Amino acid sequence: MRIADFENAVEAKGNIDIDEVKVNHGQVRQCYGHTETVLILWDQFGRAFSVGRKQGIDISECQVSEKEYERDSRFDLTFV
Repeated sequence: MRIADFENAVEAKGNIDIDEVKVNHGQVRQCYGHTETVLILWDQFGRAFSVGRKQGIDISECQVSEKEYERDSRFDLTFV
């Protein structure tokens, strides 16, 4: 999926900030984002995985292993 498609789909969810997009040959492979209380990881298909975080932690200081993320379909992306 293209970066613009991911950005548009995340924007449509509302109130989610994109932190990092990992790209391979112009296609998104992983995308990281967050809300005020949840860290979110999307795979290349827009399936969401999340982990809660303590309030007050600066997102740049929060180091979370990918193994800690759990499947969370409420943040799945829909591509138009």
